[in-house]
Amino acid sequence: MLKVEHPAFDVRSLYIGRRHKSQPMKILKFGGSSLATSGRVCDVAKIVLEQAHRGQVIVVVSAFQGVTNQLLECARLAAKADRRYEAAFKKIVHRHHSAIDDLVGRQLRARTRLQVNTLLSELREVLHGIQLLGHSPPRALDLVASFGERLCALDCVGTSRPVPFGAVC
Repeated sequence: MLKVEHPAFDVRSLYIGRRHKSQPMKILKFGGSSLATSGRVCDVAKIVLEQAHRGQVIVVVSAFQGVTNQLLECARLAAKADRRYEAAFKKIVHRHHSAIDDLVGRQLRARTRLQVNTLLSELREVLHGIQLLGHSPPRALDLVASFGERLCALDCVGTSRPVPFGAVC
């Protein structure tokens, strides 16, 4: 049995392994429009909390609304050696830092910001690599796009709202 823990949750762990037939597992997937604003993220947290009272849940989140397009535009600009990719990157940084400020309690804010900044540094390196190559192959675009979901998951996991689910990032 695998036990996943995160200090941000009221329910401290999610057990993955053998389940009893009386406890069906529900998978909840939230797209970008469901995560468009901090208020919408709080609405998602309420839905998750309600469903968690009924049984086990797994939550899957997409990137915040519009972020995937911003990420792909960054990659396209970097491939053209267009320095505007840096300004576009800074908008993404600001969006995620704002989400942390709005959603994450003081106790977890520094830790969450560190985790998000680690991913953002990795993204910056990938974009710089694309700039040096002068093109963005499909696998590089896939990698760049993946940062949207990964960043959003960290922002949601760190929420100070009572979210009863563990996370694997």
